[in-house]
Amino acid sequence: MAKTNKLSKNLITALVYVVVGILLLIFKGQIINWLMLAIGIAFIVQGLFDLYRKNTTRGIANIAIGLVIAILGMTIVKVVLIVLGIYLVLKGLYDLCLNIKVNFTRGIVYAILTMLLGVILIAYYWIAVDWVFIIIGILFVLNGILGLINGVSK
Repeated sequence: MAKTNKLSKNLITALVYVVVGILLLIFKGQIINWLMLAIGIAFIVQGLFDLYRKNTTRGIANIAIGLVIAILGMTIVKVVLIVLGIYLVLKGLYDLCLNIKVNFTRGIVYAILTMLLGVILIAYYWIAVDWVFIIIGILFVLNGILGLINGVSK
């Protein structure tokens, strides 16, 4: 009985992985909007509970943070990705200068790839976000399929 219960839990978990993976593949970067909205709502609800418990300062702070996250969620993500892109361009440029001095070919290639990734994050951040979710979705689907195969074969 316990073995059957564990097997059914494993199969359900595997199915959830497949479903979540497919949703990630379908909706890609749009999921960030939903996540930021959910996080914002969670902060607002926590803030309302804090106000109810007479913890006014914390309640107002949580509600304010929740509103900012819910309203400006994707903007925050865009800014972070652009800042990361600028950092990668500067890091790649620095590494390129160092590797040109010592004539290290592989280091020069890595530096150029780092700068290219930075430019992609700056200019095409939505593509980068989509690809992250595509890769995660594929991994979830594969993990779920392997779990199903493992569960069925036992």
